Amino acid sequence: MVIIYHLCFSGHSNSIIFLREHYMSFSKTKYVVFKDPHLDREMPYIFPNIVQHLDFARCIGDIAISAGFCHLDKNGMWEAYGRSESLGLNSRPSEDSDLLNLFLVGN
Repeated sequence: MVIIYHLCFSGHSNSIIFLREHYMSFSKTKYVVFKDPHLDREMPYIFPNIVQHLDFARCIGDIAISAGFCHLDKNGMWEAYGRSESLGLNSRPSEDSDLLNLFLVGN
């Protein structure tokens, strides 16, 4: 289990999304990959299953390029799959899995 602290101000609805001490099981987690315009590279973010992809993307504000679900396999490596209905984006299973493992595992 991981404790997630997240404070986000959404400019689109002027609402505050605040997830405090939310315990997240890595059995099924959501993710979005964004294009960081300042670093000119893709950055993956994971977040709890209870948050919609669209709400999370609004908080980050960068350009979302892929989204879906992810989980840890039996070897402790991240696997990406599925799609985000709220963003209308598919996952890129191989490429997104590689990004998640690079940033979160170091492999």
